[in-house]
Amino acid sequence: MTDYQRVDLSEASGTKNMAIEDSDSPSALNSTNGFSKADENQEKELTGSKRNFWQRRSKMEKYLLAILIVLLLLVLILFIVSVIRVHDADKKYCTTPACVTAAATILNSLDQTVDPCEDFYRYACGGWTKSNPLPEDKTSFSRFEKLSDDNNRILKYVLEDDRFELKGEAEKKARNMYRSCMNKTRIEELGAQPLLELLKKMGGWSISGDFSIKDWDFQKALELNNNYFEAASLFSWIIMVDLKNSSRNSVVVDQNELTLKSRSYYLNKTMDDKIISAYLAYMTKVGVLLGGEEYATRLQMQDIIEFEMKLAEVSTYDIVNNEKSSYKIG
Repeated sequence: MTDYQRVDLSEASGTKNMAIEDSDSPSALNSTNGFSKADENQEKELTGSKRNFWQRRSKMEKYLLAILIVLLLLVLILFIVSVIRVHDADKKYCTTPACVTAAATILNSLDQTVDPCEDFYRYACGGWTKSNPLPEDKTSFSRFEKLSDDNNRILKYVLEDDRFELKGEAEKKARNMYRSCMNKTRIEELGAQPLLELLKKMGGWSISGDFSIKDWDFQKALELNNNYFEAASLFSWIIMVDLKNSSRNSVVVDQNELTLKSRSYYLNKTMDDKIISAYLAYMTKVGVLLGGEEYATRLQMQDIIEFEMKLAEVSTYDIVNNEKSSYKIG
């Protein structure tokens, strides 16, 4: 028969505690560590569900996720760049009718049969010069002059055609003036009278009669010619921004153009020159139509041409654009 010994629980508990505290043996330490690892594993199992997504991933998974995110960012950046490039490409090329017309004009102006390294002018302008030969009534012809001629043709069409309704007062006056200039019947009826009245305001003209050199005022005639008739002679003047100080205005006095424009038509020429001879004949004919006697008129016109030749000799068109030389008189 088995014998059971009665043990006091408090004593047993105290004995166990003393054994654990006083024991320095490896078996005792291992036993203690064993209980600690079990408790740690149990704690991990209990708290594992509370860890976030990133903490539950292994190192390899974290590396792969980081690489995936970088690749997605690169794909997004490449997509944005491609969209921007396509958008910019659409902006770069203009396909409106105006742009297409301008491009065609430029291409037609080129002469692509010429090597630009050999003759760039012909390459850039050869096509234009072929399609726009020099007019017989001009000494030079440029794209701007052609544009001016084209605009004048458009204006002529608008002023002549009544189907274009002109609303502004200035437009109506322009049409009335144009039609008065084109009224050849009325012009023939008036003859030279309008021009003779103009000369009378200027103090008269020795060729057309009714002229006195004693009563003629050169300064008044020059003032009327430059300011009232806006036909500058000998010199012209305007008010413009000062060349050296844009905060103020200056009076600019400049030599005026000669009748034949270029000095080359006057320099080292005689009355036998083809252009000078035609110019003299024209001036003589106008003087005769205004009441002058042909021989006397021709002599006076020769004097005028010789005076213009002297003006051409002293004119300085070659330095007119030099700021230092044109900033002061003298």
